[in-house]
Amino acid sequence: MKKLLMAAVALAAVGVTTTSAIVSAAPLVFDRGLPTANLNSAAGANRSNVDWGNANGNTFYGDTFALSGTGPYRIDTITTWIDSNSDLPSKVLSVTLFGSADDGSPLSVISTSATFTRVTYANGQGYQAQSGNFFQLWEVSFSGLNWDVNAGQTYKFGVHGQIDQDIWFNHASNGPLSGSPQDGADGVFRVFRANNPSYNNTWDSGAPGGGWDKSSDINVRVYADAIPEPAFFQMGALIGMSGLGLLRLRKRS
Repeated sequence: MKKLLMAAVALAAVGVTTTSAIVSAAPLVFDRGLPTANLNSAAGANRSNVDWGNANGNTFYGDTFALSGTGPYRIDTITTWIDSNSDLPSKVLSVTLFGSADDGSPLSVISTSATFTRVTYANGQGYQAQSGNFFQLWEVSFSGLNWDVNAGQTYKFGVHGQIDQDIWFNHASNGPLSGSPQDGADGVFRVFRANNPSYNNTWDSGAPGGGWDKSSDINVRVYADAIPEPAFFQMGALIGMSGLGLLRLRKRS
């Protein structure tokens, strides 16, 4: 019990909490979630799930998303996934969500607080590494973001995590083989550097030297509310139209 209490205190210090489930009050508007088909080594050449990690704590990974509809939107929650070969939350030193418009803008810090939830694939398994061992699979949710974005515009994001004596592995999958909604899957993900917010490199894991036998995208879900047009703007428009009508009547008279 003392060990668990100490772990909880340490997690609170870095803005990390654990829970049984995370449900955003905002609707799901972008879904590139975990794959549900062709999982782990049993799928053979059609395996859909993969992870990407870097022992260099300066390098981290992410991807892009674009929301459809009329917008604009206020993003409440962004969820991604990682895997670990041991109990993850007790080892997390820090976690940061970065993001910005994908227009050459440097990355900005969106949140440094996340909630970790232990999950499994639809088949009940965790992530199977190249060694054949099954690793724990964790959902990482950043909530209460209040990040305003425009519909139709592409945004980039990256999750930089530091784990005590371990590598942070971002979960990814091959879109066509995933068996689940894969919004915006284009077969490339992004590489960023913590010490250089302007660094932005695209990576195709299926290209020669890409590290895998097929392309992949970082899995992510975005929850957001459409931002309604303020009532006073609507009223102002109505007043403007009425005024224009009066002017026309006066001119005719």
